[in-house]
Amino acid sequence: MIIRKCWIIISVLFFVTFSHAGQDRNVHLEAQKAAKSGQKDFVFMRYRALLRDYPKSQYRKEAIFALGEYYFFFPDYTKAGQKFQDFMTEFPDAEEKIIVLAYLFKLAKKDEDASRVAELKSEIVHLRQVSLLFQDYEEYNYQSPLNHHYQALFHIDRIEFYVEGKLFEEVVF
Repeated sequence: MIIRKCWIIISVLFFVTFSHAGQDRNVHLEAQKAAKSGQKDFVFMRYRALLRDYPKSQYRKEAIFALGEYYFFFPDYTKAGQKFQDFMTEFPDAEEKIIVLAYLFKLAKKDEDASRVAELKSEIVHLRQVSLLFQDYEEYNYQSPLNHHYQALFHIDRIEFYVEGKLFEEVVF
C-alpha cells in the first residue's frame, strides 16, 4: 500500500514537472518570431512573462537582455540600467557582457556619474585582450533578442560600439 502511494506521488510529480517543460521554450520562440517581424512590444511582453512564469528558464539571459534593451529604447533609462545590472549580476561571464557594459557606460554618461564612467571604462578596456597583428581592429558581432545587430570594433586606442550600423558609443583609452 505504501509503495503504491509513493509510486502515485512520484508519477504525479513527474507529470507536473514535465508537462510544463518546454513551455518556456515556446514563449522564447514566440518572442523570437515577434522580434523578426518588428513587434518590439510583443517581444517585451513575452520575455517579461517568461521571467515571471519561468524564473529558472534557460532563456533567462536573453529575456533580461531584451528587457534592458527595450527599456533603453523606450526610453526608461532607470529600468534599463536595472535590467542591465541584473544581467551583469546573474551572468558575469556572458559573451554579451561587452554590449551590456556599453549600455551601462552610456547610461553613466547620461547620469553624469564620472566615477561610474571611469569604472565602466576600465572594465570595458580590460575585458578583452586584443591582438591586432596585421589588422586594424578586431570585431565582435551580436544579434540581440530584439533582433538588433550589435558590433564592437576593438582598435588599438578605442572601442567603437554600433547598433544597426550606427555608432552607439565609443570608449577611448
